Parts: sequence; C-alpha cells; structure tokens
Amino acid sequence: MTARWDAFPVSGRGLDGDDPGPPLTATRTAELSVERRTIVLRDHLTFERPPTAVSLAIGEVADRPLHVEWSTENDHQATTVTVGGLSEWRSSWSAIAKVHQLDLEPATELRYTARATPLIRAASTAFGHHYHQSLYRPMKHRVAGRPTPVGWDATPDPGFRHLEVLHLHWPEWVAFDDLAAHRAIIADLQDHDIPIVWTAHNLTPHEKRADVYDPIYAAWAEVADGVIHHSAWGEQLLRARYEFRPDTRHEVIAHGHFGAMWERAGLPARAEAEQRLGLRPTGLRIGIVGAPRAEKRVQEVLDAVAASQRNDVEVVCWSLGRDEVVPDDGRIAIAERYRLVERNVYAARLAACDVLALVFDPDGEMLATGAAADAIGLGLPVLRSDWGYLVEHLGAAGIPVGHTTESIATAVDALDPQQLASARRAALARKTELEWSGLAERTADLFERVILHEP
Repeated sequence: MTARWDAFPVSGRGLDGDDPGPPLTATRTAELSVERRTIVLRDHLTFERPPTAVSLAIGEVADRPLHVEWSTENDHQATTVTVGGLSEWRSSWSAIAKVHQLDLEPATELRYTARATPLIRAASTAFGHHYHQSLYRPMKHRVAGRPTPVGWDATPDPGFRHLEVLHLHWPEWVAFDDLAAHRAIIADLQDHDIPIVWTAHNLTPHEKRADVYDPIYAAWAEVADGVIHHSAWGEQLLRARYEFRPDTRHEVIAHGHFGAMWERAGLPARAEAEQRLGLRPTGLRIGIVGAPRAEKRVQEVLDAVAASQRNDVEVVCWSLGRDEVVPDDGRIAIAERYRLVERNVYAARLAACDVLALVFDPDGEMLATGAAADAIGLGLPVLRSDWGYLVEHLGAAGIPVGHTTESIATAVDALDPQQLASARRAALARKTELEWSGLAERTADLFERVILHEP
C-alpha cells in the first residue's frame, strides 16, 4: 500500500487556542508492505526548508516484543527507550513498554526504511534448562522464550494468547507417563491452533518402558508440525519408530557445544583442576562423565584400562551406576557413583581430562548425549564406539574403539600423540561448526516456517 501527502497539516492548536499557522509545505510518500512476518515502511519526505526535527517512534507493548531495524543514508540516531510506567505512554486499556525511535538530521529530502518484526513467542517445555538457555540466548532478536503453559509445571496462559508455537523437548517432562493427560494437552493445543515443534532428544525415555511411553511419543509425533533431529542417523530411527504427518517438517540441526557454559562456570587450568580433585600429573587421563545409561559401557572401559599394557594411562570415572564392579587397579584413580554436582565442579573434572570415553551400545535406543557437547566445547578428543550419533556428530574428533573390553584395550594401547593431536584439532574445528548462533538461526527459521504454514 502506498500513501501520499502533498502537505503536512499542523496537529492541534496553540496553547491559548490560537491558530498555529498554515500547513507545512512538504510531501510524504509512504509505502507499507508485509514481507513474511515483517511490516516494512519505506518513507520519502521532502520539505521546502529543513524542519527543526524529524523523528519516528514505533511503540512496543510488553506482551508483544518487537525487533525493529532502521536503514537510511541520512545522518541519524536510532534508540530504544524503556517507557513502561510513564503516563504519556499508557491508556486505560494498555501501555507501551518500549519505544523504538529514529531521529533524522533535518534536511530538505529524507529517506528511510523501517522494518518491524514481532518476536516469535515460543513456549519451551525445557524453559531454564541449560540446553534451552544455550539455544535461546543467541536467537533473542527473533524468538522470545516463554515458560510452558501446559503440563505439570505450567505457567497459566488462558487461551494461549501469548505464544505462537510450543517447543516440545522431552515429552515425559510434560505429563510424565499419563497418556490421557498428554492427549488432553494435545487436544487443547490443537483447539487453539498452536503449532508444535519437537526437538527429539530421545527415542524413548531412559527408563525403558516402551509399553508406556511409545504411545505417548506416538501421540506427539502425530501432531508435530516440525521436528528437529540432532543427526540424520537419529532422524531415520525416530521416523522408523513413530508415524508423522506427511507435511511434518523434519530438520537436522546438530546439538551445540557447551564450551561457553563451562567457561562461565569457572573452567580452571589443568594443574588447578588436578589440585582440586586430588590428582597427580599423568601421561594420558581418560574421563568418564555423565549419567549412567542402559547403553553406556562404563564397565567395559574400566576393564579395558585394567587390561591395558600401558603404564602412563589413568581413568577418572564419575559415572558409575548400580552394577559396575571397579577393578583393583591403581590406574583407576577415581571411580565414583554418579551424582549431580555444581557446574564449577563438573568444569574442573572436564579440565583434568585429556580425552573423554563415550562408549555406548551402537544398537541401543539413545539418540544423543550431552557429554559429546562437553567434549567438543573443550576441544577434547573422544574415544567412541560405533554408535551412529557419535560417528556423525564427532567426525574426526572421535577415535573409534569399539564397545568391548578387548577392542577398547587394544585401541588404548595403540593411542599415540599424533592420533590424539589430530583428534584434538578436529574437535576444535567441530566446535566452530557447532556454535549456537548458527544453530539458533536455523531453529528460528523452522519456527517461522511452521507459523506461516510454509513447507
């Protein structure tokens, strides 16, 4: 739409009711258009003589955040001002929270473009989780993360008036093992036309109750408008197990690394980490971290180190479950039951390691592991099994060792400095590829496509 003014009438009257004068001799041609979710104003102003000031303000209400961009070849200043609570910016039914303002240097001819895009209000079922924080922080200019309005810890939002999309993570976090509750939530979302994007972290919950959870996962699969897979390998498994709509959008968006998170937690230098943990310097320290899993081969790694012919190897394990038996071997410096610890403690554990052992059953039901994000984030090589996720995600940062005691022991004995250095360089290169900024943009793109009903 294009609107044109051949003069600017004066707004209002003088303080004493006197006539403020004739219209300003000026013209304005304003072209308004919509580009996907963005309102675009292209404005052309001319004046007989330069005015005293020229400015444009775009108001933003608190529950509808905006991303505003200005472009002009004229001298200008763009600002965003918080005005919440000021009487000039409120009425009896609403209030302006922020004002996006452009002040142009007065001239006889001015051109500028304004682009105003509402942020996508995404309700995340993992709101506050470190994965959520890592992903949503770099896309805050496009997406406003909100607590989930559904499930056991819902933040009420009657009518879902404050969101455009539900971002589902682990379905069991929403309504546990209650299939009827899941179906009721799904029906409510569909009744309000709220699209669903599911980040498929798991194929099934770790407690392995397929008879209970497969129907729940299947129910969400049937209604998912978009699915984010952390690997192409994982996409094949998920789509083979659950049925999705033909028009569901499937995107492979890798899991970002956690390097920045551990740096913020106070990642220490190697020597300091060893001192904190009571460790002595050694030649090659293998770390086993993360929660116990049915697919995780902790016992095999411990037995492999005990069977190794090397005297310069050491293993530190904070990942014992209920069934592992720790070999009586001095090279196993730490073998502790898994428990949650503060982030600075976990960061010190990572800093003390030369390499992480991520050995999982390649035929198991896991789709991903956050420990791989720890390794890449710190540029650590990984001793890995042939589990499809690790093969794809780690690339050359992973050193294949199989998943039996014999194969792991053979690989450990054969490790040399050149092999470790090569894997370390690959991990650092992969770290660049797995920065959250690029992954966040692709996630926001998918949200937008789903909202706009684009393929």
